[in-house]
Parts: sequence; structure tokens; C-alpha cells
Amino acid sequence: MQRIKVIHLISSMQLGGVEKGINLSVEELNYHFDYKVVTLSNHNSFINDKVANHFIFAKNKFIIFSIIPILIQLRKEKPDILILSLWKSYLVGWLAKKILNENTKIIAFIHNEKYFHWLDKFFTQLILKKTTAIAFDSKHSQKAFQHLLSNTTPQFVIPYIFNNDKTDRQTLQNVKLPIRFLYAGRLHESKNLEKVLDFFFEFKKIEPQFLFDIYGTGSAKYQEILNKKIDTLQLNNQVRFKGVFDASQTSNIYPLYHFYIQMSNNEGMAMSVVDAMIHGVIPIVTPVGEIKNYVTDHMNGFIVQDNSNNHELYEMGKKIHDLFLNEDSYLLMKQNCANHFKNESNYIDAFKNMINSSKSNSK
Repeated sequence: MQRIKVIHLISSMQLGGVEKGINLSVEELNYHFDYKVVTLSNHNSFINDKVANHFIFAKNKFIIFSIIPILIQLRKEKPDILILSLWKSYLVGWLAKKILNENTKIIAFIHNEKYFHWLDKFFTQLILKKTTAIAFDSKHSQKAFQHLLSNTTPQFVIPYIFNNDKTDRQTLQNVKLPIRFLYAGRLHESKNLEKVLDFFFEFKKIEPQFLFDIYGTGSAKYQEILNKKIDTLQLNNQVRFKGVFDASQTSNIYPLYHFYIQMSNNEGMAMSVVDAMIHGVIPIVTPVGEIKNYVTDHMNGFIVQDNSNNHELYEMGKKIHDLFLNEDSYLLMKQNCANHFKNESNYIDAFKNMINSSKSNSK
């Protein structure tokens, strides 16, 4: 029986939840489908070497020069299903619609609850009119776009949950100082890391024995902004930039920490927060995107309002410190985190269902 041929189009394999999800799923999805990932740029730094053979990389760094070669490649590959992630791929998918076999199903994958800029808005709304089906990374993202969707277009929610059946994994049980915090993701203005640094400025007044490790990369300009703020707030001994770790190392890295902190302005599913909870790392987060539906304040994490002032950040720091000093309460919250997603549908199962359903239905 011929396998379903699936091509997943993405801008590039940089550090982010979308890319991490692809890295973690591409090998298993290839057991079930002829699944390849095509990038629009050769600027790819976030690749697990073990799965690189499942990728087709553009030869040019600049996407504008890759569009025609990618369209030729898509015409050659003749996919049964073309999946489009992030707005730059929506442009190419819209063009591909005109040259691919009319039986090719096109699925737009929405990964956020808001547009990042006008180009994102334009191409997202354009492709939503041309798709066979639409995938969302969370129910919250799905709800945010309902007003643009036809009632007849199939919709799928693909939660960014991996390894949620392995909650018996080893997690950090040591409640001795220093308190260890981490952030893992893109270094970008939307992640509001400046506010995280404001929090640690206040937290240092309560407990100076802590470490905050930042995993990720971003623009040199934004990293310089963060470095200057770290100097200004005198956090140089507590804050460390740790670079990027491979997605396959998640289960080795996360258990080294007590708390995960992320104060984003907007999110979809927020895969890094889910990863933290699955590994028993308590999240300190803003209630954006799907986060507010799975993090309950003081039950399995701490909710920080995005408009919190420094006094409110200080009060939050006291609550976190008090929890850490109460070993029984701390370990109970860790267990609540680890158990939360135990029986939830995961990314790979939902993805497989979407492919099989889309291939069996025609629009």
C-alpha cells in the first residue's frame, strides 16, 4: 500500500516551539507516512542530526530567492498533503495551490493567537480562504480565528504535548539553595524577558541565592538590550546565557531546575511551559494563549499578570520563596505539574489523525 506523501513547509529550523515539535516528531511520523520537512531558508541551526535526512533545505539564506526553487521542488514531489507553518510558508503555499495537483490537500497550521505584524495578518487571512483544512496548536488559537473560518472547513487541534505518558521520569527533588530557574525559547521582544529580569531584581531582595539560566538565541540587538539590563540591575552573578540545547536533551535539562519562568505577551500552546510541567518544573507565567487553561495559580504554577508592577513582582517572589521553603508543599505542586498532562492527547497522535482524516476526505 502506497504511503501518504506529506510535505511540511516551514520558514527555517530556528529555535522555537514549532521547530522543536518538528524535531521531536519527524522520525516517528515517517514510520506512518512519507513525511518530509521543507525549509524556505538555509538558515537552519536547530536540527537534530539524527533526523536530518527527513529534511529538504533551501539553498539560499534569503527566502525571496528560494520561492521559485521550492515551488519547482513541490511540483516534483507531488505531495498528497502540504502543511504550512508560519506566515512565510503561507505565501508559498498560496502560490503552490496554483501549480499542484488539484487533489493535493493544503493544511494551514496556526501557531499563535495573534498576528505578529501586518504581513502575518495578510498572508494568514489569504491562506485561510484556500485551505482544505486548518490545524491549531491549541483550543485558544482555534477560538481566536473562528470569525474568519468557514463552517465547512475541517479543523484540528494539534497540542504541543510530547512524552506526557512518562511522568515517572526523574525530576529535581533537591529543595536546597540555590533556587534554580530557567527559560528556554527565542530571545525576542514578545517573550518580555526584560520583565523577567525586573522580577529577579525584586526576588534578589528576598533571596540572593538563586540562578536564572536562559537557553535560546535571538538577534544581537535584543541580546545587547538584555545584557545592559542585567548590568543595570546587578544580576550578573545570577543570570547566565546557556546557548541552545537539542530537543532530544529536554529530559536531561529540565529536571535540573526548580522553576520555569516565562512572561510572554502572547503565546499559542507554549510548548516550553508544557515541557516544564511534564518534567515537574513549576511554571511562573503570564496567562496568555492556552496557558491560562492549564496553569492554575498556586495549584500547579504561579500566574503573573502582564501589567504587574515591581511591588506586585516582589509579592509574587515572596510567595514563590515561601513555597520553596515548605518542602511538602513544593513537592506537591511539582507532582501536580507532572500529572496534569498525563492523560491528554499528544502531538503525534493528533497529527496522525489529521493526516488520515484529510486524505480520506476531499473538499
